[in-house]
Order: sequence, then C-alpha cells, then structure tokens
Amino acid sequence: MSDHPPTAESSQRVPRFSVVVPTRGRNDALARCLNRLMADRQDFPFDQFEIIVADDGPDGDNARLLVEHTYPWVQWVAGPGRGPAANRNRGAAAAKGDWLAFTDDDCLPQPGWLASFAARLEGPGGDKLRVLEGRTTAGGGPPTGPRFTSPTNEYGGLLWSCNFAIERRFYLEIGGFDERFPFPHLEDVDLRLRLDDRQEPYPFVPEALVEHPPRPEAPTHKWARSMESAFYMAQKRKVPLAAVNFSVGTFLRGYYHTFRDCRNAGDAFWYARRIIVEAVLLAWYIPRWKLKYRG
Repeated sequence: MSDHPPTAESSQRVPRFSVVVPTRGRNDALARCLNRLMADRQDFPFDQFEIIVADDGPDGDNARLLVEHTYPWVQWVAGPGRGPAANRNRGAAAAKGDWLAFTDDDCLPQPGWLASFAARLEGPGGDKLRVLEGRTTAGGGPPTGPRFTSPTNEYGGLLWSCNFAIERRFYLEIGGFDERFPFPHLEDVDLRLRLDDRQEPYPFVPEALVEHPPRPEAPTHKWARSMESAFYMAQKRKVPLAAVNFSVGTFLRGYYHTFRDCRNAGDAFWYARRIIVEAVLLAWYIPRWKLKYRG
C-alpha cells in the first residue's frame, strides 16, 4: 500500500489537508479506511495531504505496527486514552496542514472526497470559509434494522465528526472538541452548536462523500451510560434536558418508527427487550446524574 511515498521535497511542504483518523482496536476497519485514502483513490495530489492516525486503543502497538508495515506514509500517534474527543484533538495537535479533514476508522471516504473540499474553497467566497461539511451515507452495508445504526447526513446541517473539514488555526482557536464529555456521545453536536453560537457558516459539500456502513448497535448498558453526556451538555449550555436529547416525545417517536421498520418478529422481540432494559438502566442512572450535574 506504499506505492505513493512522499518525496524528500514534498515531505518539507505544508500540506493543504491533514486527514485525522481516530481509531481504537479496529484494525480491519482502519485498513479499509486507509485504503480509501490512497492518493490514486482520492484523485488528489499526494504532496497536498497527510494522514494522521490517532490511536486510543489500550494495545496501541497493533495499530502502530499496521501503519508502520503497511502504510508507512501515514503518521501514527498515541492517543491520550480519554475518549474520541481527546483522541481527535491529539491527532489535530500533530497535524501540519492548513486544514483538518476528519473521518472515522469505520468510514470509507469516497474518490474525490478531499478534491471536493478543495474545489469548494477555490470557488466563490471560499477564501472566507473556515468550516466545510461533507455528505455521509450508509453505503451498501448490512440491513439497517433495529440491530444496526449508521449516522447518515444526506442534506447537511448536522456536522457529524466523521466527515467535515475545518481550518486548523480556527480549530485550535475554538479549542477543538470538548474533552469533558464523559462518554462518546454529543461531542460533535457540541462543536456544531458552538459554531452556531458564533454564527460561523459550514456550507454543505455533497460531493465530499463518506460512506459509514451500518454497524451493530452498542450494547444496551453502554448506550445507557453514554446518555450521561446529555446531562453534561444540558449543564454546559444551561438548557433543560429535553432541549438536548431527553425529550420523552422524541424517544417515543423514535421507538415507534423503529418498531414500524422491524423486518421480522425476531427484530421486534429484540427491540422490545432492549427498550425495557434501557428504561430500567436510565431509571437507575438519572437520579445519580441529577445529583452530579445539578449539585
């Protein structure tokens, strides 16, 4: 996979983009992602971008060896072990490019991903832009029943962390991702809301396409624990929990639509059991979170 190594001259140039790929214990997925970032797959000059893998896994040597042996043109950095927000910030800290382009290790950047971001910056008003949002689809992965999830973004306005570009200096100016989120949930929403507070535009670039194949839903206990991030978000923004993602109506509508889309009785039974376990766990956690975040 190293048929496009940088030359001595190109390695001294400041790349236009630094692609940051956070990873944690998913070498197979990481390899598929890095294969899509080959220069000939991106249709973008190799000397105009670099790739940084920020590895937050407990056994980082595995990803490090994968990068060193198979992708020597990729920079590997050890993550801080404090979750994806801190890991993305660690990758950004190692970057040299004028712009950061974020994707995730289980995503597949499509041909022309970086070129599409570059074209938007070269278009009318591009010199004034500091953030760009790409399009994310589920691609041709496994069935998207209740056992699978995929954070798609077909029309913009979401700024998912798996597909956006941001000027590096501006990213550092705003402090990057908030590392205080206790679990990997809502840290990218928080970044988007902070940009909205500043009235910072992030135009949608549908040609900058990333596929996010559906992945199995997180175990119920992990999902329930991740909801603590909603309490932190509410405290940080001084809004009711319902304004974050704890609206009962929102939950009920989501449950209804998921039940309606179940393809068979097995999926329906699996989902019903999950709802019951979720309710029990949240009933246990919520009073403790209220004490923690509301004093």
